[in-house]
Amino acid sequence: MEQKKNQYIFILLTVLCIMMIVLSSVKDGFMNPLRNAVGTVLVPIQSGVNYVGYKLYSRWEKHKTLLEAEAENEKLTAKIDLLTEENNIFPVGKSIKPFWKLKRKTKSLRQKSIY
Repeated sequence: MEQKKNQYIFILLTVLCIMMIVLSSVKDGFMNPLRNAVGTVLVPIQSGVNYVGYKLYSRWEKHKTLLEAEAENEKLTAKIDLLTEENNIFPVGKSIKPFWKLKRKTKSLRQKSIY
């Protein structure tokens, strides 16, 4: 019984839609009051949905930018820590030539061990 009721409702709505399509294409002036009434209801709803969508999108973009900035901050903090450690190892005014020699030697040893 429930399925037949749903089927009748579907058929009724289909016929109503077809009638509205035919009427809107045949008699343009006849549909103007209906268009105005629907427009009066739908335009504020559409504006509200657009506003909410814009706000959600802008918040998402701000959140995404914040996450990117935090990731970059972590990388830069690690780099600062490394540079601070290097500065502590080689105080100002002392030569860092031994460090660079050691670094080159380590690099050449790594390359030899890989191949």
